[in-house]
Amino acid sequence: MHRALIHQILTERSFAPPGIVFPVSAIMLEHIEEYQRVLRDFTLPLMHGIQWRPTEKGNVEVLNDTADIYRYGDYTAIAEFLYRSVEQTIFKLLPKEVHYLTCYDKAQKAIGNRIEMPANQIRDLIMFITQNDMKLSLHRRQKEFSALSDEEVKAIESDVSRAFTMQDE
Repeated sequence: MHRALIHQILTERSFAPPGIVFPVSAIMLEHIEEYQRVLRDFTLPLMHGIQWRPTEKGNVEVLNDTADIYRYGDYTAIAEFLYRSVEQTIFKLLPKEVHYLTCYDKAQKAIGNRIEMPANQIRDLIMFITQNDMKLSLHRRQKEFSALSDEEVKAIESDVSRAFTMQDE
């Protein structure tokens, strides 16, 4: 829920262009233990001031006013964690994603220039090759891509490998 709220706030504040979800959750999930510790360290001391009872549906009903408990909390550790997550998203994750998409586009174009194939099959072909050390597995070759000749498969593997091992231009 916390991550969904962060995404909502970032969207409302136009942190990313319209229609683009800033993928800060991916970084937060990479550091899930630290994230959980930060939230737990904030929440546990507050629990003594919250009166609650379980509901029949397995939820929790809060019985007292808790607004002041959260209004005056020390959110420093949470803010610092979020800052580091945003920073890593900008400087680590997004460049990696842009690089992947650039490589993917080159591989897709190379395959499209070599053979005629629906886009979804090209997508799957690239995925299977990149996930298997730049080789199309025999299983996939026989199952989904039996119409390709051995020469076509070798050429496509080479195209994908070249696209994904390209140096920054």
